Amino acid sequence: MSQPPPKTGLLGGTFDPVHNAHLYIAARAREAADLDRVLLLPAATPPHKRAQHLTAAAHRLQMAKLAASTEPWLGVSDWELKHPGQGYTVDTLRALRAQMPDKLYFIIGGDSLMMLDQWAEPEGLLECAAFIAVVRPGYDWAAMEKQRADLLARFGGEILLAAGEGIDLSSTEIRRLSAQGAALGGLVPAAVADYIAQNRLYQGEA
Repeated sequence: MSQPPPKTGLLGGTFDPVHNAHLYIAARAREAADLDRVLLLPAATPPHKRAQHLTAAAHRLQMAKLAASTEPWLGVSDWELKHPGQGYTVDTLRALRAQMPDKLYFIIGGDSLMMLDQWAEPEGLLECAAFIAVVRPGYDWAAMEKQRADLLARFGGEILLAAGEGIDLSSTEIRRLSAQGAALGGLVPAAVADYIAQNRLYQGEA
């Protein structure tokens, strides 16, 4: 009897830098769907952030690898960094589904779930991967359930909701703190904090 394909979660982001809230979301999604692994998927230049300066891809990739080394079930995919012209998530998911036998789960936050029908080709997204929305406290769970039902009725596919804790972290705030010389302990993995300091990242941030 053949084994079912491995279940792989994909967590995309600019990861500039990757921080502990990203890792929490990965862990919560893994628990909710019993995933075999989660891959961090650093973005090249997301369509909604084209006007924003991003730290060099090599640095963001290395920080993601350092963060992933903290857990045996975490890994990194550099597909989007190697294909910077492919600006939409649906392009990435189609390519990865063609390359990987895994069942794919794309991990998002509750705020993204509420806007998923505005993403490029939502039907294509849900054809390529199941989605896991990690919903933080303060979000209207009933509204999330309604949005989930509406999306499934319109586009089909599979969407899971997972309750998450409220971890108030942002890469923007971490960059600001780093520029001020503040310690980043408890905000990013220790190896990432060391890498930021050694490479003097974010020193020019306002």
